[in-house]
Formats: sequence, C-alpha cells, structure tokens
Amino acid sequence: MTTLQFALPIRLQGAIKAAQSKKSFQIRVLNLGPLQGFADFMIFLGGGSDRQNRAIAEAITEHFKNLGEYPLAIEGMEEGNWVALDFGDLVFHVMNEDIRRFYALENLWKDAPKIEISEE
Repeated sequence: MTTLQFALPIRLQGAIKAAQSKKSFQIRVLNLGPLQGFADFMIFLGGGSDRQNRAIAEAITEHFKNLGEYPLAIEGMEEGNWVALDFGDLVFHVMNEDIRRFYALENLWKDAPKIEISEE
C-alpha cells in the first residue's frame, strides 16, 4: 500500500488524538475529496473489544461536542463491534479487527490518498 501525505484538518487531528487516548490502533485516514466522495475524509480505527470501540466512539463524539458539532448519525453503538459516526465531511468507522478484515471497506477507495497514523 502506498501511503501519501496530506494535511489533516485540525478538528480531525483532535478527533484522532481523542481516539488514541482510548488506545485506538491501526488508524487509517482516506482523503476522498479528490475522488468527489460523499465525505471529505473516511477514517478507520481499530479497537480491541466492543467496549473499547464504544469508548473510542464516545471520545470522538465528545471531542466534536466540545467544538459545538454533533454527529448526523451514529450506528452500532449498542453492539459495539462496528461503530460508525457520520459528521458530514468526516465519517469514522471504529471496528474490531475481524469485522474490519472481513468487510475490508478501505479497499473500496483504493485510489484515495491515504495516511497511516502512528500509534503514539
């Protein structure tokens, strides 16, 4: 996989830091803007359990709430194995490794510029 560098919006950087505070891993950001996608960025985040996925999703939601933004939609919070957060231009997928591997959504946008976020 080729990893390209591009500028991340400040509010997305904050959301990633919030997710990292809950030990999210394998964070990958796809820039859909050049592809005329339905969102500017699609963000995939790994969590080790349903409980951790919910905590990651809650941390991201809280980050945006502090900015005065609220999700357009939240799906999967009850089950927790795959939580989707739609903020319009930013769409987050917090997934267990098995679910992420099975659906391989990141492969749907193979031509999208992408960046791997280090696990710091």
